[in-house]
Amino acid sequence: QNHRRANEVEEEIGRIGGNQLVAMQSYFRWLEVIGNIAPLLGLLGTVMGMITAFQQLELAGSKVNPSILAGGIWEALLTTQVGLMVAIPV
Repeated sequence: QNHRRANEVEEEIGRIGGNQLVAMQSYFRWLEVIGNIAPLLGLLGTVMGMITAFQQLELAGSKVNPSILAGGIWEALLTTQVGLMVAIPV
């Protein structure tokens, strides 16, 4: 009697767990999308930061100062870091 009851409980837990897993799978897709897009957004930010740095360099003409490049390079590195932090699982 107890063995049969234990089997029934185990089957019910398996059924409920299976239903919950199916319900959660829609959220897994969103996590997959975010994980795939994050590095691309980081790369886009890197390119935009480098464009900004070179535009500032061009505007400075012959008065080139390393601090002019620092802002664009900082932006490029920051967006790369954030993209990788999201994409790389902990």
